[in-house]
Amino acid sequence: MIDSDGNIQPILDLIIESGITGHWPLEVNAGMDVREIRSKYGKKLFLGGNFDKREIEKGGEAMRKEIDSKLPPLKESGGYIPGLDHDVPVSFTLERFKEYADYLKKQLAE
Repeated sequence: MIDSDGNIQPILDLIIESGITGHWPLEVNAGMDVREIRSKYGKKLFLGGNFDKREIEKGGEAMRKEIDSKLPPLKESGGYIPGLDHDVPVSFTLERFKEYADYLKKQLAE
């Protein structure tokens, strides 16, 4: 598994060829998009992350929109662990994190 905060799409073919089978956290700010990667590589890569931490931190509709735009197709295909596109920022309140965790749990259970 590779951990990269940058946009490594130009070298993903080489990464897969080298035997790496997973990628996390898929930083949105660097231009990574889990939907594009899954579309291009299928299940050649196990994927994790890619929820824009800035949108999730806002809570409410912004948080739900971010999750709903990425989770459904990846949940169906498998090989994906939902999560933020990096560590939880210190500005992320406990209340917002609970809202995010509760919503994500509900979406995963459906």
